[in-house]
Amino acid sequence: MKTAKAITAALLTVAILSGCGSQPQKSSNAGSSGASSASGAASSSTGSVYPLQGGKKLTYWVGVTAPNNATSNDDIPLWQELQKRTGIDIEFSTFVSGQEKEAFNLMLASGEYPDIIESKQIETGTLFSKGIIMDLTDIIPKYSPNYYKYLQEHPDVMKQVKSDDSKLMLYPLIREDPRQMTTTGPIIRKDWLDKLNIQEPETIAEWEAMLTAFKEKLNCPIPLGTRASTTTTNFIASAFNIYLGFYQEDGNVKYGYLEPAFKDYLTTMSSWYKKGLYDKNFASASKETQDANFLSGKQGSTFGAAGGQLGTWMSAAKSNGDTTFNLVGAKLPVSKKGDTPAYYDITQFQYSNGNPWAMISTKCKDVEAAARLLDYGYTEEGKKLLNFGIEGKSYNVVNGEIVPLSEQEIKDKFNMTQSDFRKMYARSSDSGPFVLDPHFMKYTQTPTQLDALAKWGQNDNLKHKMPPLTLSPEESTEFSSIMADIKTYNDEMIVKFIMGVEPLSNIEKYQATVKSMGIDKAIKIQQGALDRYNKR
Repeated sequence: MKTAKAITAALLTVAILSGCGSQPQKSSNAGSSGASSASGAASSSTGSVYPLQGGKKLTYWVGVTAPNNATSNDDIPLWQELQKRTGIDIEFSTFVSGQEKEAFNLMLASGEYPDIIESKQIETGTLFSKGIIMDLTDIIPKYSPNYYKYLQEHPDVMKQVKSDDSKLMLYPLIREDPRQMTTTGPIIRKDWLDKLNIQEPETIAEWEAMLTAFKEKLNCPIPLGTRASTTTTNFIASAFNIYLGFYQEDGNVKYGYLEPAFKDYLTTMSSWYKKGLYDKNFASASKETQDANFLSGKQGSTFGAAGGQLGTWMSAAKSNGDTTFNLVGAKLPVSKKGDTPAYYDITQFQYSNGNPWAMISTKCKDVEAAARLLDYGYTEEGKKLLNFGIEGKSYNVVNGEIVPLSEQEIKDKFNMTQSDFRKMYARSSDSGPFVLDPHFMKYTQTPTQLDALAKWGQNDNLKHKMPPLTLSPEESTEFSSIMADIKTYNDEMIVKFIMGVEPLSNIEKYQATVKSMGIDKAIKIQQGALDRYNKR
């Protein structure tokens, strides 16, 4: 294993993508034949492939996957084990944490691309058009048989990962369990519900009744609070059958801010704000202030994550000796009792372009080795390694079942948090090219968290969510230009509407302004991309 090449922030006179790379590769067969001549033919049978013979070496661009405990992936047991099992020596290209975008652009501008690039900074279509990544359509069936078999057996995932012109160019993280696809939702003080003998709310009317009870009977100053982003109240907007962004109805692209129900949503939020049911400081609320508000008993409900909020707050309250503090993840609100939530965009597809994906660059000299390394995450052994780590070190097998080390065992033996330890031995709390196994949730999530994930996952949101679309470089540039100004305007106006600074009677005027800023063109771009996706 070689010492990592550090791409530092000091070099950030960044050349943007438009000026880098060579011409796109005309045929994936060229790369495939080059790989064969360099490394020789190999069987596609998983059992006979690993470890690869011949001292294979590859370069890999990926961030340090356990940044709290390591400065290089060379020092992380997971990566050490992966190299041992695959027979491939990896030289990592790393970057300063928090500066991935600048480092990524710098790497592209240099024209010296690592063999494998794992990132979500720029869409694969743009990278391919600039000659930076390969078309793997012919390579994946030959050298990544496990990944290809999975795609064949899951045509919905195949549709999500291939391009509009049916190219395969990436290796993604794949989720299979609904609990992994909706990891955020409403969080409520359950001990308060119990004290007031109130059932978990399902409808918007029940939510208002609950918030009112928190305020009037418990003197709660913040019955509902969210962090400073207008989209954190999307879980309320979804009850009005809109999403604050782009979504689809029967194949037609909609933009929630333009829909008639947008006024109904704002009317509710403005009313709650005036009644003292919604945080007066919502426009500036940070993670830190929300943490403090919940743990000090000032706040009764929010929108948050099973891990980052619900689990963290439960653990912190316990450590603080608060034996009454209790939380519950509530169902996503609806307008009518018995309705199924269907407009909550946070729900992910099995493949989400919100997570980094791995690609093989056009500078790769051993394409077969790269494809086989990436295929390992889709083998049974590879999935076990990337999800759970190393047997005898990060988990044991008890009665035929994988049992990860407990939080207490990790603390006693390694003096680490469970989250940090998992990042040293696995990637199931991170990302990467493999299939995420839901089994680990049994040991890493509390019953309260599992209950919340199950409730949040009971929805029909994927009927309306925009799938992973591919925009052309020209479309991407125009779309980003239009939406940058519109987003700023949206954020400014929603705050004014909710606070009452701008009267709700001006919503139509606001919508007209959004249209004058080019939203119809942005919708047209999204519609074209959706039409192409549906033809895949």
